[in-house]
Amino acid sequence: MSDNKIMIIEDSPTQALKLQLALQEEGFDVACFLSAEAALEALNAFHPDLIMVDYHLPGIQGDDLCRRVRMNINTQGIPTLMLTMDEDIDAQLRGLESGADDYVSKNEDAKILMLRVHSLLRKSGKQASIIKPEEMFFRKARILIIDDSPTYLEYLSGELADEGYHVETASNSTDGLALAEKGNLDCVLIDLVMPEIDGIEICRRLAPPQKHGEATIIIFLISAYESKDNAMRALEAGADDFVGKSGEISILKARIRALLRHKFLHDQTRKLIKEFRKREDDLERLIEERTQKLKEEVAVRERAENEAREAKKLAENANAAKSQFLANMSHELRTPLNAIIGFADAMRSGVNGAIANETHREYVENIYNSGRHLHEIIHDILDVSSIEAGKVHLNENELDVVKILHSAWDIVGHTAEKQGINVVWDISSKLPALYADERLLKQAYLNIVSNAIKFTKNNGCVTTQVKIDDNASFLVRVSDTGIGIPPEDIEKVLEPFGQVDSSLTRRHQGTGLGLPIAKAFVELHGGTLELTSELGAGTTVLLKFPPDRVRGQKNRPR
Repeated sequence: MSDNKIMIIEDSPTQALKLQLALQEEGFDVACFLSAEAALEALNAFHPDLIMVDYHLPGIQGDDLCRRVRMNINTQGIPTLMLTMDEDIDAQLRGLESGADDYVSKNEDAKILMLRVHSLLRKSGKQASIIKPEEMFFRKARILIIDDSPTYLEYLSGELADEGYHVETASNSTDGLALAEKGNLDCVLIDLVMPEIDGIEICRRLAPPQKHGEATIIIFLISAYESKDNAMRALEAGADDFVGKSGEISILKARIRALLRHKFLHDQTRKLIKEFRKREDDLERLIEERTQKLKEEVAVRERAENEAREAKKLAENANAAKSQFLANMSHELRTPLNAIIGFADAMRSGVNGAIANETHREYVENIYNSGRHLHEIIHDILDVSSIEAGKVHLNENELDVVKILHSAWDIVGHTAEKQGINVVWDISSKLPALYADERLLKQAYLNIVSNAIKFTKNNGCVTTQVKIDDNASFLVRVSDTGIGIPPEDIEKVLEPFGQVDSSLTRRHQGTGLGLPIAKAFVELHGGTLELTSELGAGTTVLLKFPPDRVRGQKNRPR
């Protein structure tokens, strides 16, 4: 059974049934409609491969239906066969001019009718033409006439040239085949009866089974012998139409126009399909290239992420090993160091008797001071290790900040007195309590004020200010009139072991851990440490605790 579907539009049930049975015997899938209105409504559901329509219909006429089919982009490529009982020329012309591809009398022999149906389906299903797309549209159709009658050849070529076609002629079969085989033809009209090679053989040579990429040529066989047998022979040989020479030239012209219109429409459709397929291929290639590029980028990123994770892991392991080493080393050093400091203190205080030799007393004093200094360094290293390991936990309470600061000052105040440093306290009245860790607050202040005393010249000044600012933050500010810090070194001194390397600072002992430790302790409370300095004029360190740590403020941390 054929896959082709045929729509019959015929208002006569008897005639419709006759056509339906004939087509079904050929294996076609057939649907019959009694009116053009019903057929148009069914076109969306039943998309036919060919339409057979009666010219005379109730309501919408057959020629009007053809026009509507041609005007719709979804149906304009469907071949249409017009049926009529009229034999007059005007009716045939109207049918062909409306867009029908062929015009057949209802009295036509059934075999001839089937041959015309197969011819239209064969032409509509052919593959893309080899005619160049740029030459396909807005050009004159190229027609070849092969006829051994000089009189008829001249007459027909003149008539078709007047229609605007580009016409070539051949007066014998050999020349005609040579011209046809050059290609670039749209239509060939061949005389049925000629010496040497007749029209049937030429038709067979020009219309072999079409293959992909071969040209589509419309073939008319014309003859003065207009018999049923000749018509059947012509259509069976592959001709698209058979026309008698005695017929009206206007009918021949109309048939040529109809078939050329159908050919150009299909050429245009094939061109669009080819272009769409090309764009689809280009898009698929672009998608494939982009996908490959994305895969490569993802692979590169994954490698980078893996390398970063590995590097991070190595760094974390190295940092943990460093912290563990520092902690172990500090612990191992602290035990003998405490013994050294203890014995040195006992000797310098004369617990077991005073040391008579002055030089020996100086030695003992140096041992004691050096031991204390080394003890402070070890303590700072342990603090840094704990901070980096995330092992510092807050033990928070509501604190009297001023009391804690005075307690810290008592530890280093004697040094300031020895250096003749002027001490200033600027304390706001009615200060609220601060919700914080007492040990960390005291250590942070002690580190800052120790630096201030250490780097302030004799008779200088160290000022401690405590207040609540306009944003309800708790501020502790320590200012000195010491040596100051160059602007480019301010960030450095806030890093571990980042003591500024200058002739002034090298005279003072230290590890450079005081400020970084203070900064870390304040940040554990959600606060900040800000440092401003001017070389030769002094330094100011500001500890700022957030409002939610001030007693009486909401959202106090738990």
